[in-house]
Amino acid sequence: MLESVRRVPLEFSASKLEDKNEKLLPALSPPEGLNLLPTEAFVLTRVDGPISIEELLAVSGLPTGEALHATYTLAVGGFLRRETWPQTLSAEQFAKGRVDQDAASKKAKPGLTNAKGERPTPPAEPPDEKSEIEALFARIHSTSDYYHLIGVGRSAGSSEIKTAYYGLAKRFHPDRFRRNADPEQLARIESAFAQIAQAYDSLKDKTSRAVYDSKLFKLEAARATAATVPPLQAQTNSAQEASPTNRGSSGPLKPPQPVDAVVHAEEKFQQGLAALQQGNHASAIASLGEAARLTPTEPRYRAHLGAAMAKNDRLRHSAETELRAAIQLDSKNVSYRVMLAEFYNGIGLVRRAQAELGAALSLDSQNKSARELLGKLKGKG
Repeated sequence: MLESVRRVPLEFSASKLEDKNEKLLPALSPPEGLNLLPTEAFVLTRVDGPISIEELLAVSGLPTGEALHATYTLAVGGFLRRETWPQTLSAEQFAKGRVDQDAASKKAKPGLTNAKGERPTPPAEPPDEKSEIEALFARIHSTSDYYHLIGVGRSAGSSEIKTAYYGLAKRFHPDRFRRNADPEQLARIESAFAQIAQAYDSLKDKTSRAVYDSKLFKLEAARATAATVPPLQAQTNSAQEASPTNRGSSGPLKPPQPVDAVVHAEEKFQQGLAALQQGNHASAIASLGEAARLTPTEPRYRAHLGAAMAKNDRLRHSAETELRAAIQLDSKNVSYRVMLAEFYNGIGLVRRAQAELGAALSLDSQNKSARELLGKLKGKG
């Protein structure tokens, strides 16, 4: 279900979330073992309590279409609860369907039932081999994701992957088609199955699978970044189109040059810091959130995003998540541990704050900020 919803157009997802005042809540029992895309995981961290779609769009820092698509995916996947989930069929339609079904049963001929009065199950039609082969070719051409090629989810265990692969080998191994297939078709089948075998070789072993998952994560993060035209680039494009040189040009306009995601992320980070210093926390969260989305492995972005979120009581859980992510990315940075200690102190978790300061001083025993805050906390005790 999750993989299917990811493929729907952005406009479809937006049409399912038209009421921007609708509340979203974290799932009581979220699914386990499912791997979220970077954008989905980013949006999910912004929902730690009841929040409207409009508020979520503001704190996510994502383009509206992308944010709504991730939100709808999370809702369908069971990670978020919607305040009002629309039904596909109304109660009247359900009732009418039941009446029609009962009427059809009454019209059934006696000879079509068995001794128990039940209608026998019609025999299954034999599989259409040609259609199966075409479906295989379509799968190969539609994705390069090894999990999709094998036909399993990303949370699949080794035994499930093995079973899926052997099922494909039984149906599509080239040896099955050598007698009847023409050379061109056989070559296509061999090529397709070679890709499936390569996918299986990468997923069957824990080490090679971990390497592939890491590459897949980086690729999806890059695609998520490339899917959005940064505002700075949009302004540059508009200026180019409006320039006298381009207006009078007889030739086609040059295609816009992409802005380096790293540069754009740094610009957003600086904007977020400025907004944070001015006390504009909503704007700071939006800018810092986009910086963290563009470069999720930069600990500075994650740490300051957490500090900005800490100003909002409803985002405390997300704030802690971001600060801990920064520490995980740079475990020897004392300032991030001090920031987390300040967060814990602010919400009354003095012991946790002292533990973080102890860890900070073990890295730098002379750190002024850590020593001052620890002195204050000991004074409270």
